[in-house]
Amino acid sequence: MSNQVVSVGRHRSGEIVDVHVREQLLDVWIGNELVKTVLRSSIGEVRKKKAERH
Repeated sequence: MSNQVVSVGRHRSGEIVDVHVREQLLDVWIGNELVKTVLRSSIGEVRKKKAERH
């Protein structure tokens, strides 16, 4: 199992994001806005984590 922390900034706190996982990249979306694209730090299995609103 692997994980990767990605920050989109404190001003985005509390917003719901979608992360689209590609072979080598992670795309972070808020609504229809692409907020950030980052290189994946591992190629491990992807799983849902904290996907429900708290």
